[in-house]
Amino acid sequence: MKTSAFIATLLTFLMVILVLGAAVFFLWQARQLLENDVAGLATEVAGANSTATAVRAYVDARDADLSTSEAVRATAEAALATSEANYESGLQTLESMAASRATLVAQSATREALLAALETPYITIAYPEDGATFTTASSILLVITAAHPQGVDRVALRGYGDPVLLPGGSEPYRVYNHRFSPPLQPGNYTITATVTSRDQQTAADTLQFTVTAAPQEASGTQQLAWLWAREPAADWLGRR
Repeated sequence: MKTSAFIATLLTFLMVILVLGAAVFFLWQARQLLENDVAGLATEVAGANSTATAVRAYVDARDADLSTSEAVRATAEAALATSEANYESGLQTLESMAASRATLVAQSATREALLAALETPYITIAYPEDGATFTTASSILLVITAAHPQGVDRVALRGYGDPVLLPGGSEPYRVYNHRFSPPLQPGNYTITATVTSRDQQTAADTLQFTVTAAPQEASGTQQLAWLWAREPAADWLGRR
């Protein structure tokens, strides 16, 4: 009887050990499966994060490209507007140049026609106007135009100071500038400009002008008297 009880107890103990071992084995296997699932889930999460990062980078790049495209488009539009403005300006300039050229051609044709019709020399004092008035402090600029088909040999100025001789040349049309510098002498003057052509024909033009004395500045005593009369002496001294 004792042997049978012992054997039964032993068998019971062994069964308990087998059950516990099976339970431990199943728990360990379940843990392994859980760890594998966690590792797989972590991998999937990392992949999802990587994908999200790539998508975000792609979207940012597209936004940057879009911004760059907008900037390029704005720059292109500004450049186009500038080009159109430059084109309009250039067109206006060309039209103005064409008009100026047409005017010069017309003036040249007129001048050539006048020169061809000239049989004697031509001269005129174009500036200043006849009868002009200057002061002794003025500077008088004479502008003289002379012409002859054979060429202008010289122009002589007489009537103010020493005679002045302005040389010419083979050109059929010449413009002279001569200046009378201050101080000028008061009086009434008649300037005679005589042109001599290369074939020794002559012609003349005259200009009358008047030179008056320049106003004198007030002396120091006159200025002090003016200040004294304008402001009482006490006020003037009080400001000192």
